[in-house]
Amino acid sequence: MSQISTEIVVPVHDRTRPVRRAVESLLKDAETRAIVIAHNIDPDVLDLPSSDRVRVLPLEGAEGMPGATFDAGIAAATAPWVGIMGSDDWYQDGALAAMRRRAKHDDADGVIAPLTHQFLEFNQIKPLTHRRSGLDPVRDRMFYRTAPLGIYRTEIMQRPEYRFGDVFPAGSDMRVTALLWTAGFRFSYYWDDPAYVVGKDAQSRVTFTPRPLQATGAPYRALLEEPLVADFDRATRQALAVKMARVHILGAVTLRPTEDLWQPGDLAWLRAYAQDLRHFAPGVYRGLSRRDQRIISAVLRADLPEILTAQAQWKSSPLLSRALPANPLMAVIERDSTLHWALAAAGARLAAGKRPF
Repeated sequence: MSQISTEIVVPVHDRTRPVRRAVESLLKDAETRAIVIAHNIDPDVLDLPSSDRVRVLPLEGAEGMPGATFDAGIAAATAPWVGIMGSDDWYQDGALAAMRRRAKHDDADGVIAPLTHQFLEFNQIKPLTHRRSGLDPVRDRMFYRTAPLGIYRTEIMQRPEYRFGDVFPAGSDMRVTALLWTAGFRFSYYWDDPAYVVGKDAQSRVTFTPRPLQATGAPYRALLEEPLVADFDRATRQALAVKMARVHILGAVTLRPTEDLWQPGDLAWLRAYAQDLRHFAPGVYRGLSRRDQRIISAVLRADLPEILTAQAQWKSSPLLSRALPANPLMAVIERDSTLHWALAAAGARLAAGKRPF
């Protein structure tokens, strides 16, 4: 058997999950071992390939807390590189070997996996950057990659500060990567290499289970109260807050296009969270497009009819409303403005052809 250089943690809590597909994708790489965490389930009922490179660890308790499963698997890892993945997902052929080669060439502490979805024919550029190695959390928009998918030095991921914990049913990875990306390690990312594929055909995914905003948003507000995060410099706080505004506030509104989808307490919670972000980073909203600023303004006023109207008109907004903030100068000044995003996307595609091997 080849020497094991990589271990990937695959938690599974439901026998209907396509865990065989996930594990088989790992076994295609001769240097990879799968650590399957049988979370509150009899390991014998799992449909797994027979291989000495499949290690199954039972874990009882922490029901509905995927962070505990990641922690258990990472703690058990002994190979130089470790990663995590969902049981619904898989790696494309050659992805793990490519990440190891990138890590060796770049002397990296971790390589962020390229990302695609089951029904897409292309990889997403996320984080949106044209650079490939020595990434910076602000310059390279690293906060937009919340889950630490990829491979990372095991001795780093086993440090207590990068534990996922068993507090939140979803979102526990936000604290892990917010601290990991800003800790001074060397990270690489080659967006058009063979990718990690997010499966879309499972019957359910824990992270997508609908819950009130007070529940789903608990890890968001906890992150803002994390002492090390509170000590971020101004630029880092701004970068993190803009990501949270785009993904959490605008995302919550997008998922609730009609009044009946807003549960009691949702609007009050979202307004308080929008205020928290503005306190954390006072300039958080100034670089957003006018159409996004319109939604944020309505959220801060707790004006649900205007929120719904602004969201309904979002796709049909005029070009200037889509491209520029209320103060057009901010399109140039703010790194995360729509203008900068367009330039970064073009740069990433151009740079994709420049490979070190």
